[in-house]
Amino acid sequence: MDQKQGNYEVIDLGDYRSEARTKSKQQRLNQQSNSTGAPKMVKQVIKLAGGRLNEQQAYLILIGLVVINLIITTIIAINILKGPTAPPKGFEGNAPRGAEFQNLPSDLLQQ
Repeated sequence: MDQKQGNYEVIDLGDYRSEARTKSKQQRLNQQSNSTGAPKMVKQVIKLAGGRLNEQQAYLILIGLVVINLIITTIIAINILKGPTAPPKGFEGNAPRGAEFQNLPSDLLQQ
């Protein structure tokens, strides 16, 4: 919004200031991640954390993710290699065949 007052031109800088703050914050984050010479994954972790992490912490987060992934993969592989589990003892299909079901009253059988 430009206005003329006498020989001077008045410019509203409200929008420009907030835009400059945002750009300067982004530039700081980019400079911080670019100046380290770190791998792309480490830079992404730092960027996702908003620049609050240093390189060492980003490495630790990535190592933690790898460990969690290995644990989950190992559990799944062990379960696949075991094969199907046997049914519980005494269970044969859907019909119970225990001693208590051998001598049922005739009125229950007719239903």
